[in-house]
Amino acid sequence: MPKLTEEEQDEVLRATRKKLQGRWPIANACALMARGWLISAAKVILRIAVVLYTLYYALFFWQLSTDDGPFTGSPRSDCPRRAADQYFVLRDDQQLLVFDPEPGEVAPTVALQKASGEVEWCIYAVGMENTAVYKLRFVGTRWHPIPFMPPYVRGWVNWSYGSERMTWSIGHGGKLNWYKYSW
Repeated sequence: MPKLTEEEQDEVLRATRKKLQGRWPIANACALMARGWLISAAKVILRIAVVLYTLYYALFFWQLSTDDGPFTGSPRSDCPRRAADQYFVLRDDQQLLVFDPEPGEVAPTVALQKASGEVEWCIYAVGMENTAVYKLRFVGTRWHPIPFMPPYVRGWVNWSYGSERMTWSIGHGGKLNWYKYSW
């Protein structure tokens, strides 16, 4: 078979392209239609996601608004020196320590400890007046319901109104913003 020169190869390539362009107009039209459908579907999915996220956001804050609180706890002058009853990792450099109440204490103690061992804050996790808090535990992982906001930490509390859900808001620097007990 004789070798084609570069010019002949270009000529064959151009002729083949012309044949294919004339032969596949339906395929080109279908590809354009599919592209349009995909863009439309993506827009619809995005709109549905925005509506669902807005609903989730509203329900989250509505649920929080029905809880008892916000509380900030009663500061302790000294943090317990015994082993904590629960260690809950909040971030790589912070953990929450929970100490169940000993006789004579008003409520469980919650402390935020840095990786260096320094205690940032230590409080009695009291609830409303004339209520008793017997035990609390943090569960799961820290939770970011809204991007770029401080995480919330969920758990359960056993107090005067029974065993219920609790939510704690702790800022990025470790500051205790508030906590709430469900009712």
